[in-house]
Amino acid sequence: MTRASDLAKLLGAGATINDGTTITTADNDPQLILKCTDTDASTGPKLDLERNPGEAGADGDNLAQINFYGYNDASEKTQYLYLFAEAADVANGSEDVRFGFGGLVAGADSSLMTFMHGTSATGADPEMVFNDSSKDINFRVESNGNANMLFVDGGNDRVGIGTGSPSNPLDVQTSAGKFSVEALGGGSVRLASNGSMGLNVPSGYNYEIDVNGSEVMRVDSSGNLLVGKTSAGIATVGLELKANNAAIFTRSGSTVLYLNRTSDAGDLIEFRKDNTAVGHISTDFDTIAITGASSTASHTSGLAFVSSSSAQRIVPCQQGTSIADNTMDLGGSGQRFDDIHASNGTIQTSDRNDKQDIEELTDAEKRVAVVAKGLMRKYRWKSAVTKKGDKARTHFGIIAQDLQDAFTAEGLDASKYAMFCSDTWWEKEITVDAVESDEEKGIEAQDAYTRRDVKEEATEGYTEITRLGVRYSELLAFIISAI
Repeated sequence: MTRASDLAKLLGAGATINDGTTITTADNDPQLILKCTDTDASTGPKLDLERNPGEAGADGDNLAQINFYGYNDASEKTQYLYLFAEAADVANGSEDVRFGFGGLVAGADSSLMTFMHGTSATGADPEMVFNDSSKDINFRVESNGNANMLFVDGGNDRVGIGTGSPSNPLDVQTSAGKFSVEALGGGSVRLASNGSMGLNVPSGYNYEIDVNGSEVMRVDSSGNLLVGKTSAGIATVGLELKANNAAIFTRSGSTVLYLNRTSDAGDLIEFRKDNTAVGHISTDFDTIAITGASSTASHTSGLAFVSSSSAQRIVPCQQGTSIADNTMDLGGSGQRFDDIHASNGTIQTSDRNDKQDIEELTDAEKRVAVVAKGLMRKYRWKSAVTKKGDKARTHFGIIAQDLQDAFTAEGLDASKYAMFCSDTWWEKEITVDAVESDEEKGIEAQDAYTRRDVKEEATEGYTEITRLGVRYSELLAFIISAI
């Protein structure tokens, strides 16, 4: 054992030993120096403080302890730091070694914060314990205006970052009103002051979401949202919302898109151009309808497809599925159908109850009918010759201008008779430029082409076109009346 006199020598000049327990040195003198001159790296200076366990008192006594005290005055001593082992735990076969701040009373741990290892005979994970639940833990950056780096509100189980008054289990505040978590490569997660949350994925990387170990969704490096697929393209099965505002739905062997409206009838889809509705697809029980759109419902046109046990037909309709009767045309003067194939002829209403001004033909009208009989000609359509050449077939009928002249010769106006038709419109050819493909933006290549735009009223830059026509059902009835 080192003698007190030897210890005094180690402590330096002015050191004294009082009652063998207290070491007092002069100001600025070394209090205790342990120095090892051995060059062996495995050895070094060591200080052992030992106590015989057999000398322990009641449970809770300290077997060994190092205390650091400070004095405000001669009568007030405050413990700031300690290290000790508890007798009871040592007796139970575990090592409960504690390193604490802020005080020890009668062998009981009343420190504000304790670092410990082992709390039972089997041992436990290391712990850092804050013992006073009425107090908080506050980490500050003093050079930043006493800002709270990390604040633990022990009484309310809350943690604050950048705030000393957390109102949520985790409350993050910054002077910019947002926080971000950044990863290597430039990725980050951020929450802005307006409540929006952002995810920043570095260039060339994807943001992927997995469920049960399998990828179900990703945002690729081009900004496309992919669901059920890992690569963009209309040929790849899956859902794709493209960065250029297009959407692609691709599915193999089953229905691609389901639209379900419950509770009542009405629109399934509304089509818009420049924020104005231009068309609808609507449903009403056993009917699906495709219609245009207008500020006045009665001005719309469309077709309703009726499928019921009593009828399967296509009928004209207006906005929604409102059936229209005798209000719209099929085709137009500048937008004609070509051939119409049907197993039966058309049925035209001829009910007396729907007619008025019923009269016999005048002599002048009969003379026109006789002339019209002799105006029948054979001809070939120019468009058919252009398309088919010599294979274009010959048709029979009347020339509308000849019929008009026959009426004029008798002092009659052909336009007052329904057999004679004259339609005028304005049209213009518009060139659409070619489009180059861009896989990243989801744009497919398209050749340049021209289209014909038709207006019903005179429009600057458009050419006026007039085309004459004949209703043969009425013309033939007119001619037969004179035979």
